[in-house]
Amino acid sequence: MDPGEPLPWSFVKTGIKEEYLLQERERSRLPENTPSCPERSCAQCGGCDTPLDRKRLAEAAEFAPPAETAEAKTTDRETRVLVFFSRLFPANYLSNLETSRAMERILRRSGLPILFTQGFHPKVSLSFLFADPLGSLQREDLFEMKLQGVPPEGALELLNRASLPGIRFLRLRPLPPETLRFSRLVKALDFSAPLKDLGEGYAERLPSLRESFGEVESWKADKRRLYVHFRYDPGVPFRPYRFFQELSQDYSAFRVVKERVELIL
Repeated sequence: MDPGEPLPWSFVKTGIKEEYLLQERERSRLPENTPSCPERSCAQCGGCDTPLDRKRLAEAAEFAPPAETAEAKTTDRETRVLVFFSRLFPANYLSNLETSRAMERILRRSGLPILFTQGFHPKVSLSFLFADPLGSLQREDLFEMKLQGVPPEGALELLNRASLPGIRFLRLRPLPPETLRFSRLVKALDFSAPLKDLGEGYAERLPSLRESFGEVESWKADKRRLYVHFRYDPGVPFRPYRFFQELSQDYSAFRVVKERVELIL
């Protein structure tokens, strides 16, 4: 087959240059590996042909995780770790699936000794609490990951250096082996919404709504926002966004904020 002859799928524009693919075809016959961009200068494949992408690749090349954190010792035991993070603009426009994939990429780039699921398609072992609406903001949220051994020194910095705009990692909390499963560790969550969205008379509507939403424990307001404390029980419906939707006269998930997560530990 003539390498220069158009293929049936050539009309699909993936961003990768055809010349680069032909070059890789020849290298595969040697065989010869092509190092990744952070390991050397740009391979000019065309897959990240924007100034922002080139800047991120350059930053990744300058920052390499310490050797002792990049590879896990086989003698270390599995450690469950709670990861507290914030997700603000522009990361709040990521869907829950996109957020999960972004976290997986961040963990891979960080060089931490992460553990993967078993099977034919291993993935980073992650557990999130529940799905948040697109556009909602989280000043504090969490997920559980598994590491080989304890988190190394500087793990938080590694995560933040590998993170995306709008996602910042706040702290890590290793769990003892006998700790309850992830969803049983959360005791309560605090949410807030701007008072201007609630309209007049919201204070009179709160007591009746509390009867319909048993997970609401308390609330308080300052000059700008209403803060509501929700009890969390994985066996009971948890509906904080629905609560604000029924309370508000101008509801928007973009202005509801998850403020804090309270654990039983």
